[in-house]
Amino acid sequence: MAERVEIDGVPAHDQAGTPSPLPDEASAEALETIELAEVIERIAALAAGPLGAARVRRRRPTEDLAWIREELRSREPLVDMRMMAIRGVWTTNTVAFLIGIGMYSSFILLPEFVQEPTSTGYGFGASVTVAGLFLLPATIAIVIVGQMAGILERRIGSRGSLIGGTLFSLACYALLVTNSGSELDIYIAAGLLGIGIGLSFSAMANLIVQNVPQEQTGVATGMNAVTRTLGGAFGGQLAATLLASNLGAGGDPTSTAFTLSFLMCLIALVAALGFALLVPRRSANDLAGDAVLLPSHSSREPERTAA
Repeated sequence: MAERVEIDGVPAHDQAGTPSPLPDEASAEALETIELAEVIERIAALAAGPLGAARVRRRRPTEDLAWIREELRSREPLVDMRMMAIRGVWTTNTVAFLIGIGMYSSFILLPEFVQEPTSTGYGFGASVTVAGLFLLPATIAIVIVGQMAGILERRIGSRGSLIGGTLFSLACYALLVTNSGSELDIYIAAGLLGIGIGLSFSAMANLIVQNVPQEQTGVATGMNAVTRTLGGAFGGQLAATLLASNLGAGGDPTSTAFTLSFLMCLIALVAALGFALLVPRRSANDLAGDAVLLPSHSSREPERTAA
């Protein structure tokens, strides 16, 4: 019996050892499906927690480099790496990763913080239902600010909205680090975070669309969402690690654990503000349009006729 050869789980030959009947185009589509499944598997593994992240870490870096190299060589890549190198794209994606740290960490930290018993000296002893209500200001702010995205786009532009959203998110964690002793402080912080998320999320989508060719808007905005999710997975795991490594005598996280977690988010958002300032004022599509409309030097000179 002929040996069955498989490449990444796809048979290269059938059991009789004859070549696969798939035509070249179908084989290419199958390989693209494998690449997409692999990307989704890595994201799901990271979001699954420390065990999932360990699965990703066990992969050899050469495999990732080989995938990037193949994407660069492909005429129709799954993810255009050259597009990802555009300044307006990579700066926006970096901000998305860092804001994702602050946003998703808040979903872990704030409910846990208010549910801690009052005997800890900082918790409010809230029930699960009441803990969810502490995030209500963020939800309301996201809905209201999201409806104003078009108006803000016309007035201050997407770059201004992104910078403003980062500042509001930063103010949220600055308040939590310095003063989180009352329930009102938590409500205010949640509201500030909601304004920041509402401003920045709509702005990031616009900035991505403005900086990539029209035929690449789908994959570009998708990668921005994936980057934000990866930031949330990283931030959530880091926050949980800080809480678990600073436990009091009763097994509850200490106030220092929450302060360190809030500080971690604050540092991430300070970095996000720096990258938001690096986002170009004019998009790549605007610059390309100017280059097309600019008359050539030869067209401005009158033609010379021979004497």
